Amino acid sequence: MNHAPAFTLVIAALLGTWPAMAQEITPSGFVYPTGVSDNGRGARFLATAPHYTEGRYHLGTDITVSADNPDRARIGDRVFAVADGIVVAISTPGRGWGAKNTALTALHFTAEGELFYAIYGHLAADSVDFVLPRAVRAGDTLGTLGPYPGGVHLHFGIYPGSRLPERIVGSAPLPDDYHPGMQFNLLGFVDPLVWIETRAPQNSNP
Repeated sequence: MNHAPAFTLVIAALLGTWPAMAQEITPSGFVYPTGVSDNGRGARFLATAPHYTEGRYHLGTDITVSADNPDRARIGDRVFAVADGIVVAISTPGRGWGAKNTALTALHFTAEGELFYAIYGHLAADSVDFVLPRAVRAGDTLGTLGPYPGGVHLHFGIYPGSRLPERIVGSAPLPDDYHPGMQFNLLGFVDPLVWIETRAPQNSNP
């Protein structure tokens, strides 16, 4: 009996070098960050209560499904680079990402030459072992999802521009005079799924 495939998977798990897998791609050529186009039932960009934390508004999209588990994301599911780029920052574990989680920030480029930062939040800190800066290719595994009290998910955010955000955040407090329908201060962030679905990555062939 040939046990080589199983042995390969065990070694890959230990080394963090998983075999390549099929990942869904946006019509314009970006890789979806959890490998699937469906974002599940996660909070959308600019969500507020009751769909998000009371007193705050969301500066990204929460993705609750993955290529590893299309029905519901689980601890250990892989997160992928949406395009070629450079990992430039890893947040201190905690700070809203989960006690043992972190957020990874990577610089990417569009085909039109636009620079943008992608924030991949709620990754298990022990799954991210980079020496910064770290070059990545589209579809590379960046880390795996960690535990989170509100349910396992990826926070995906996009911040266009060449300057790294002063703070890597996933949300902001609602203004005192908040009322439904008011416009928010986006703090430089944009709807991440709209961004990757309406732009092409640099050097792509959509």
